[in-house]
Amino acid sequence: MKKLAKIFLYSILILFIFSSILGVFLNRPVFVSYASSGSMVPAIKEGDIFFINPLPGSPEVGDIVVFEMNGKWTVHRVVGELSSGYITKGDANVATDQMKGNSPIVRENIAGKVVVFGENPVLIPSAGKILEKNLSGEIKIIFAIILMLSGIVSFIGRKNERKKGKRVIKLKFSTLYVLLSVILLTVFMITTFLSWEIHSVDYAVTSAGGVREGWYLPGSSFESSITIRNSNIFPLMFYLKEGTENVEIVDKVDERFLLNPGESREVTLQINSPEDTSLYREKIIVNSYIPLLPEQVISEVYQYNPVYPLFLMIGEIVVLLFVLQKVSGTGNVVAVRVRIKRTGLWRFKL
Repeated sequence: MKKLAKIFLYSILILFIFSSILGVFLNRPVFVSYASSGSMVPAIKEGDIFFINPLPGSPEVGDIVVFEMNGKWTVHRVVGELSSGYITKGDANVATDQMKGNSPIVRENIAGKVVVFGENPVLIPSAGKILEKNLSGEIKIIFAIILMLSGIVSFIGRKNERKKGKRVIKLKFSTLYVLLSVILLTVFMITTFLSWEIHSVDYAVTSAGGVREGWYLPGSSFESSITIRNSNIFPLMFYLKEGTENVEIVDKVDERFLLNPGESREVTLQINSPEDTSLYREKIIVNSYIPLLPEQVISEVYQYNPVYPLFLMIGEIVVLLFVLQKVSGTGNVVAVRVRIKRTGLWRFKL
């Protein structure tokens, strides 16, 4: 029984870590998340882990959904539906989210529906606080790499020798090369994804436009700016595009540019405020890439999907690593021998 409990908890930990990393890549919660407030009490308490169905179809009144609102991911219940979107409310809140000045939630901003059993959400009580407190982003990434490498080593470990009560695991140069290549590609992918950003401009549309900073008249236009900075130790090619319909990059040259380490660039935006009075947030999506491919190639592929240039670069690195490994001619040479005695003692020999 204890063994089953350990397997269950370990599986939840792995799912939480990988869903967190995948969530960073996709900029949304995936499969598993946890409540950061008590707005859904008693159904979901603060710190409770809940599970997400990322393919919920069309949510219905009464469903608990995870959605983006004002740049933050929220878990609330659907209490109504309009032609313009869904009306949502936390079970512990008095007013709906839309009564607080938020627009109805459109389907595109919904990450999924909370998994329920009967009428109750499937939860792991209070576990979210513990995991988030003790597992930083770096630890999650390291743990994911360790799990990946453990799987590879476990597969390789099938080809071991047993001599006089000892088990000898041989690691060839080709095997170590594969392990190091996996680490390199993983770090490359994570570094690229973590450099992607969404810059936002918040403002209010009101008949009292101009009375305070950030207040604008309905249907008016104004300019704002964002600063793009390369904080890495290598050059990056930046690509910018409008994330919402009411914002426009003034100078088309600012949609694509190269920044060396430590450099920054100010980009001017024009915002056309809607006719309806409310609070608004306009977004600029910023993707960046290490210039491993010609700029023209990156730009051409980027038009279809921001992830495609990354896939091309990974393919380029894989081909280069494969060629280097073949040219070295050391693939079958044993690099490390690990001898494991029955006492559990490990001895490494290079």
